[in-house]
Amino acid sequence: MDNRLAIKLAIIDPVGNKAGMDYYDLSLLDSISKLSIKTYLFTNYEKKNKEINIYHYFDTRAKNKRIYIFNLFKGFVKAIKKCKEERIHFVIYHIFSTSFLNLLPILLVRSFNLKLIAIAHDISGFADNDVGFFKKLIYDRLTNKIIVHNSYSYKEISKVLHKKSLKKVSVIKHGGYSNLINQNINKEKALKELNLNNSNKYILFFGQIKRVKGLDILLKAMPSIHNNIKLIIAGQLWRDDFKKYQEIIDLNHTENRIIKIIRFISDKERELLFKASDALIIPYRTIFQSGVLLMGMGYGLPIVASDLEPNKEIIKHAFNGILFKSEDERSLAEEINVLLNNTDLISYIGKNAQKTIEEEFSWDTIANEYVEKILVSCKKGEV
Repeated sequence: MDNRLAIKLAIIDPVGNKAGMDYYDLSLLDSISKLSIKTYLFTNYEKKNKEINIYHYFDTRAKNKRIYIFNLFKGFVKAIKKCKEERIHFVIYHIFSTSFLNLLPILLVRSFNLKLIAIAHDISGFADNDVGFFKKLIYDRLTNKIIVHNSYSYKEISKVLHKKSLKKVSVIKHGGYSNLINQNINKEKALKELNLNNSNKYILFFGQIKRVKGLDILLKAMPSIHNNIKLIIAGQLWRDDFKKYQEIIDLNHTENRIIKIIRFISDKERELLFKASDALIIPYRTIFQSGVLLMGMGYGLPIVASDLEPNKEIIKHAFNGILFKSEDERSLAEEINVLLNNTDLISYIGKNAQKTIEEEFSWDTIANEYVEKILVSCKKGEV
């Protein structure tokens, strides 16, 4: 079977708009649809889309853990049954950890004889609930193809996989999000709507707040960052407590320089925050790849990121971003001060960041790579 029109592909994603995965799913499937592949998305929200068949099968709002797990299981069963009804050939599933809760849907997908493309976002989960046996079972035995987003992730997953399984692994980049930008909103309008003073400069920490994201490193750097620079913290907590961050703020007497929006951020708010800010700070302790970093670059927002291997694969220091010594608040403060004291450098880095996303992280290019892998499977008679 090598006729693209006959190929059907689905993403099953219960996380969806809860953690920004909706941007990823819709961007990828929209570009794959352009290549004459019929696409489906099973997720936790409703949205009309001409090219993608979207099904709201997951309800992840329950606070009670038992109800949450029951709803999750019910959603997977409905999605997999629909896949069989529609004769879908390939299912993409995002993997952030290899706990039993992640093993179960993968077993369901495979028990219905569907071909599984696993996108291994985090080779080691940040929730500390990975099970070594499950990890090897999922990646060695249950997946048909494995996608990682960079060379660092490939190196890390190679430590887990049996040598024979490495042929299933492909490095395909995580796309950027230039397609989300609202061109009708500029910096001046964003500052006004957010009620921010245009005489100050603003650095942004955006996304889920958890220990590995290094917000404490940024807060400890604040006393050494120029006084006209204010920090916006925007995002919800994930298995973390803001109390420890507040203690740092109180200890350093920086409360009047910090704007806290500790909750879920809507798409409209995200647009305003990215447009109003002068730099996006990525002080992560560890990461496999960052959608927030790529999003910021798409906006032409200068990035100041820790010099971790995955970041260095994207950022060339002082060209399309700034790198600081990981977990070193003094280095972070110095780089922020140098950047925001140089308007020419801000402009230069911002333009190069946008160009990098357009030329190297296009979803259309990424979709072509996925389809090539799928067509190879078809020619080999794997479907």
